[in-house]
Amino acid sequence: MGNRGRRRGTRAAPEIVSIRWKKPQGDVVIRYADGSRYEGGVDDEERKHGTGVHILRSGHVFEGGWVHGDFEGFGMQTFAGTGDCHEGLYRKNHRHGTGTYLWANGDKYVGNWRVGKMHGNGTFFWKNGDSYDGEWKRGMMHGKGKKIFSSGEMIDGAWRHNQVSGWGIKVFSSGDKYEGYFVKGEREGFGKYEWVGGDSHEGTWCQGLMHGKGVYLSAGGSLHGTWVNGKLSGAGVHRFRCGSVFTGEYKAGERHGVGTLIFASGEVYEGDWYKDVIHGYGSWSSPDGRRFIGTWAHGFPSGRGIFCREHDEDEEDDDEGGETVRETRPPFEVGIFKRGRLTTGGKHLFIGRLTAPS
Repeated sequence: MGNRGRRRGTRAAPEIVSIRWKKPQGDVVIRYADGSRYEGGVDDEERKHGTGVHILRSGHVFEGGWVHGDFEGFGMQTFAGTGDCHEGLYRKNHRHGTGTYLWANGDKYVGNWRVGKMHGNGTFFWKNGDSYDGEWKRGMMHGKGKKIFSSGEMIDGAWRHNQVSGWGIKVFSSGDKYEGYFVKGEREGFGKYEWVGGDSHEGTWCQGLMHGKGVYLSAGGSLHGTWVNGKLSGAGVHRFRCGSVFTGEYKAGERHGVGTLIFASGEVYEGDWYKDVIHGYGSWSSPDGRRFIGTWAHGFPSGRGIFCREHDEDEEDDDEGGETVRETRPPFEVGIFKRGRLTTGGKHLFIGRLTAPS
């Protein structure tokens, strides 16, 4: 924030080289040994007192009130080295009270000062269009305040040492919004993030990322679980808008490990997952009594498995008596499946690919 803590006070008055009264009992003109010059009122000991202008050899200017040698009351400083200027109240040579400081680069502060530093309530305007309105402490944003960025972002909350820390609200230029705790400018602790598209995450955060228990809501449903560095990891529950429900393990945001997917249709898969895909050993069942137990690859029954049915009866005519003969077959088929199709036993069995709803 540039030279925000500058203190420029007058030291003990240098040796007087010459003094001249402009008129009896009136203002005087004093020249000092250090090359500075003062014109204004003095007290009985020839110290600056009343209203006057002190110009240093460098060109730095103090113009305003003086009390027994100290710059005090209302006054104005112009800094020779930078071109900055301040207008406001002073106490014992320091900015103290309300005042306005204008930096040569275009930055501006209007508010309270204490012992030469921004302290109390005040508003800072940056030359790029950013602004902060709120509390200050020893030259830094500290306390309750709101910062508005030229990009459209806004932060309203608690500040500490120039960074938002504590409870606050941040609105991003994209329209996204976060409300919760911050630490050193980052989302940290409990909070809720709402995306402009309608998605939201409510839970704990660490260094700006979803981390810990939380609930993610989207148009597709809700996701409950634990996040690690922004990715869902460990046990989680995904309730899809269509009515399907997945309960199981996640890794880096993907279904990975053991899990159960109950489809809205009534079908159920229980078993292994790999990078969001049914893959490994598992079982599948449908409401009509069909069931498969075995190995899966990329969502299809693939490899050795057992296909079960509730019943399977073939009807044949009896050549002698003309009666129908019912041949009951075993309620299961054991064989090798490839991409959902039984490749052994001469049977035409097929199970389509299983995928989680999008």
